[in-house]
Amino acid sequence: MMLEVNKTNRLKLTNIISATCLAFCAYYYSQAVTVRQALSRVGHELNITGRGNPDMLIFNRVPKVGSQTIMNLIGYLRAANDFDAFTSLDNMPEYSKDSETVFLPDAPMRQLTVDSLMKTQNKGKSFAFLKHQNFLNFSEFNESPPIYMNFVRHPVERVISWYYYVRAPWYQIEHDKFNQTSLRMSLSIRELKTSLEDCLKMNRRGCIFEKGMLLHSGAHAMSHVSQMSFFCGHDRICNQWEQPELHRRAKENVEKYFAVVGVLEDWEISLEVLEQYIPRFFAQARKVAQDNPDIKHVNKNIYKPKVSTAIRHWLAAKMPLEIDFFHFCRQRLYQQYLAHP
Repeated sequence: MMLEVNKTNRLKLTNIISATCLAFCAYYYSQAVTVRQALSRVGHELNITGRGNPDMLIFNRVPKVGSQTIMNLIGYLRAANDFDAFTSLDNMPEYSKDSETVFLPDAPMRQLTVDSLMKTQNKGKSFAFLKHQNFLNFSEFNESPPIYMNFVRHPVERVISWYYYVRAPWYQIEHDKFNQTSLRMSLSIRELKTSLEDCLKMNRRGCIFEKGMLLHSGAHAMSHVSQMSFFCGHDRICNQWEQPELHRRAKENVEKYFAVVGVLEDWEISLEVLEQYIPRFFAQARKVAQDNPDIKHVNKNIYKPKVSTAIRHWLAAKMPLEIDFFHFCRQRLYQQYLAHP
């Protein structure tokens, strides 16, 4: 008799647990559906591709966010999707062979850049322009904006990656158009051998992160230390580290002009969103990336040592606005991913 009671109790308990699990599953499923439906209702706000010139894509590459991988991917896609791709154009300003025109504080230089892009568009074929360059506001020169896209990466990891990237042998050895080899020597031998931790402890050049410091001149010239600056533009405020106005403007420009801002840490989601929101240029992106695994891990730095948690925390404390901007872009990417059917 006691055995039958125990069996009955166990059966009741099993039924209760099963019913509870089903109730929880149904609840969370309904919540997920509700979230997706809510995002779908505001999908038009997340999909701004139609605001841009459909035949011009600008990838104003933030360094060390997988931008070389994206360039390689675009190289495969240009034939499949029938568009051209350029990294430089006729009459586009270049300061020197060692310096890209990332920051253009002078309006005539910005005008030259926009004019070069518009002349290329007038040739009649869709094209992508790929370059390390701060955001250009085409409306400044009464032109329609292009389709903008970019990628971001956690700022701490990006700064660490850049520090050791410019100290890697392949970066210090360069080849000119005549295939002549020379040493770049942008850093002294002592600087090349200094670890990031020692550089920070000794306040060496390029390892000081003070609010308001200049980003495109002085110790940080060509260090690309700020990710936000690439989304801010070319005004004076876009040249100052951790400034609230730079932070605000970068977010505003992302929402107004950037069809997609991918996230290196969310590579697969980023590719799917690029396919869905910019199909003219990124149709079949996931399949092409899967079929050509060689496009990934470009510039992978085998010389980068492990960096301690303490150093990562120290760097994070110096860039709260940069980190907030990264999470803002990541959240927007997730919203775009969920909003699309």
